[in-house]
Amino acid sequence: MVTLKPEDLSQELFALDPHIRYVGILDETKNLALSKMRPGVKSVTSESEDRHLMNIIPTIVLGAFERLSKYVGDLEVVSAHHANISLFMFYSGGYIIAISAESNAFDTVLSKLRDWRLKAIEKVKS
Repeated sequence: MVTLKPEDLSQELFALDPHIRYVGILDETKNLALSKMRPGVKSVTSESEDRHLMNIIPTIVLGAFERLSKYVGDLEVVSAHHANISLFMFYSGGYIIAISAESNAFDTVLSKLRDWRLKAIEKVKS
């Protein structure tokens, strides 16, 4: 069940931490609903490359890891830590969400995303 519009969701995610650079959102049918850099932040790739990668990587990566769920429990987040950028991918409210952040903020952003997801899950349950 989708709870927030992509634009509203992106603003909520950007507000979690100033080190979050990019938010990409795929809708329930895996179509790109939003691809947005934080205002004032320059992407390391072109906008067309951001969109292309957003249409491929989260679906493949999350799909592969989700296959393990029946053995190890629900998937929370998949992350990749590069020298200059950290990536986080997860499901939330019917969306597939991908976030990039400054690599030096990996632990902080991951912790904030996990807290945010737990609060979102609690909202749905109540």
